[in-house]
Amino acid sequence: MKINISFFKKTALIIFGIFICLVLLEVSFRIGNMVFYFSQKRLNTLPESSSQSYRIMCLGESTTGFGGRYSYSSQLEDILNKRIPAMKFKVINKGIPGVHSSRILSELRKNINEYKPDMVTIMMGVNDIRGFVAAEGIPADIPRNPFKSLKIYNLFRLIFSHLKEKSKPSSSGDKGSSVLDVTGLNKKNEDFARELKEKINKYPQVYRLHKKYALYYFRNGEVEEARDVLEKYLEKNEAGIEELLDIGRIYKKFGSKREAKALFLKAFSLAPEDFLPYRELALLYREGKRFDRAEDVLESYLVDNPFDSRIYREKAMLYLDQMRLAEAEEVLEKLISFKSKDLESFRLLAKTYLLQGKTEKALEIHKWVLNNFEDEYSTNVDFANIFLFTGYLNEAERIFKKIMFQRDKDERPYHGLARIYTRQKKYAKAIEAFKKALGIKPDKALIWEDLAHCYLGQRLYSQAEKSFKKALRLDPDRFSVYESLGHMYNEQNKLKKAEAMFKKVLSIEPSQIASLEGLSCAYYNSGRLKQAEEMLKARIENSPQDAQSYILLAKYYLGAGLNDRAISISRKAVDLDPYNYRPYKLIGDCLIQKEDFAEARSYLKRALELCHNSELRKQVHIQLARCHNLLGDLKEAERILEKIISNDPYSEMAFIELGYCYMKQEKYKEAEECANKAITLNPFECRGHLLLESCYEIEGKDRQKDVLYDNLVYNYRHIAEIIQDEGLVLVCIQYPLCDIEKLRNILTGFEGIIFVDNEEIFKEALKKGDYTEYFTDSFAGEFGHCTPKGNRLLAENIADTLIREYFSGLKIISDK
Repeated sequence: MKINISFFKKTALIIFGIFICLVLLEVSFRIGNMVFYFSQKRLNTLPESSSQSYRIMCLGESTTGFGGRYSYSSQLEDILNKRIPAMKFKVINKGIPGVHSSRILSELRKNINEYKPDMVTIMMGVNDIRGFVAAEGIPADIPRNPFKSLKIYNLFRLIFSHLKEKSKPSSSGDKGSSVLDVTGLNKKNEDFARELKEKINKYPQVYRLHKKYALYYFRNGEVEEARDVLEKYLEKNEAGIEELLDIGRIYKKFGSKREAKALFLKAFSLAPEDFLPYRELALLYREGKRFDRAEDVLESYLVDNPFDSRIYREKAMLYLDQMRLAEAEEVLEKLISFKSKDLESFRLLAKTYLLQGKTEKALEIHKWVLNNFEDEYSTNVDFANIFLFTGYLNEAERIFKKIMFQRDKDERPYHGLARIYTRQKKYAKAIEAFKKALGIKPDKALIWEDLAHCYLGQRLYSQAEKSFKKALRLDPDRFSVYESLGHMYNEQNKLKKAEAMFKKVLSIEPSQIASLEGLSCAYYNSGRLKQAEEMLKARIENSPQDAQSYILLAKYYLGAGLNDRAISISRKAVDLDPYNYRPYKLIGDCLIQKEDFAEARSYLKRALELCHNSELRKQVHIQLARCHNLLGDLKEAERILEKIISNDPYSEMAFIELGYCYMKQEKYKEAEECANKAITLNPFECRGHLLLESCYEIEGKDRQKDVLYDNLVYNYRHIAEIIQDEGLVLVCIQYPLCDIEKLRNILTGFEGIIFVDNEEIFKEALKKGDYTEYFTDSFAGEFGHCTPKGNRLLAENIADTLIREYFSGLKIISDK
């Protein structure tokens, strides 16, 4: 009997057959997957005797996970146990087929807690982005696996893709870090206080005892008690000028400026011919930005003492504070004519020249001082720091390099170079210089503090925190470190820790503006907006003549998007302190947000006239260029930004603004170059990525590659930080035939990482043998999953590197 089957029935049977095949493939995949995990779990099972073994955990994807007993991890265990018989090794394979770096990061702490390794190796990235492993110089005729062209291959890739859902970044933060314990730094010492009080009762006329007792109270935040000690001394004793001035300085330091002023005036009335009361009173006015009052005080002394060189130096510094550079230059030249051997005057004059852009004149001063002063070495150090402060980094670097070998026991040249490299974002060179400086002066807190800032520039928070803590152990009263920790915790959104740091500073030094600003930021970020605003308003009520308080409130309103309020408050700050650049810049920033670019430009130009710090001037210049850009004056914006970059080729914000300037001129290639440069300088600055995304969108390019690469960089660095926080040895393995420098660049700034380079060893192997001897496929383009022989080559190279760079230092390697 002939059976007729219709076309539709045939189609249905075919579809049903395909469905059955898909089901079978899915089942076979799941069974295979289960077999893989059960097999891996069995191989990773730790025997009871393993507590005495050295554990190495291998992280990665299928290149690490595949192979069973012939995987490179299993072969690595055999090789190490044979070559180092004095130790017992257990290598744990945690490679997961199809996994992305985010999944490896999310499971890292769990794996560390479960397997408690001594060393962790990692080889990842190929599943995140193929461009990460692209190598150069690979022969074009490498055979490709024909299986890759079959539909079944794509089906398997599709099935494997469900693992991607598991590879989203973990939201868990750095749970291992704890709040910095500062409770013991200024803890009350009742025995110390009692002993001091007994001595004061016995010797009530000895000022230094009262001073020590008052400082004890101040540092414990008991301001009223400290004042009471000093006031009782003044009541019972006839204080001399030096004591009045010293107590005044103490009051000023701890925020009691009114009392300080009264003491300086009293000292002035006792000795109207003495220079010191004039200087202290003028300095008080200077620090309060009341420059006209400070100038009046100095001029009144100058009338009767026209040949006292000290008054000219004070006037010069007063003019520098106001950026009255021509007047400062005139006063300093006059001072030098009176006192030609006053080194400090030459330093100030060189600084004045540099602030005016007169580099050649500053170099002439440097040369003249070298020829006329005996200590050439210290002179070079001083002038290198002047060049560094004013932003002439290349000149500063040249001087530091010139003198760095002249004195073995001086850390200053290395410290100076480290600060230069940090500002240039050459972090590897900076850390090397910091190490040399600390090798000479390991107990200098400032070096540890600057090293912490170098780590912060790379977002290496735990390493920064360790360096900050080291600085505090060396100098418990270093309040700038508490402030830096507070700002770092704010950046990490660890707001309670940030709040604790800022309150610590403000309890001892209430006048610390940076801590007040950081505390308001912590309140704001934690949703306590009203509390932040009320705190800043209360400060204005307590100090209605303090311009800084108005500036902080204006910055708060700017951050909250209340531009009109911010402008109003900033103008009050201008009235109180017309020589402070900050309120002018704040008004400019607000006007940019209000799109009043012409008016913003005038305020930013005024801010530039008043600002003399090179880093701060750069920020104002960038905002000014943005104004020109938004006004359509593209050539002027381009000119400003190119000038910034010529002076400082490490400013990512200047490259970003220049990129947007090029975008408006339809110079998309130049804009893309600027975006890439900015991302290279600071991969954490989102505006660089946004600029690149805009370029790609206009040019029709795929931006996904770059987004994934940024995520891979973040995951690599986060994994490295966690592993090193746990005190484990980290080994980063590069894929066969791939450039190790890509890994080194990603992990710039980390110390103690062992890198395994597999490029040359596989290239040499391919020259002698066939591609299929070492790889089963070519899923990554230039290489693929390894055969047992390929895994053996990997394992031997990893073992050679570990023995050479780590285990040989333990002196346990057999001579055989």
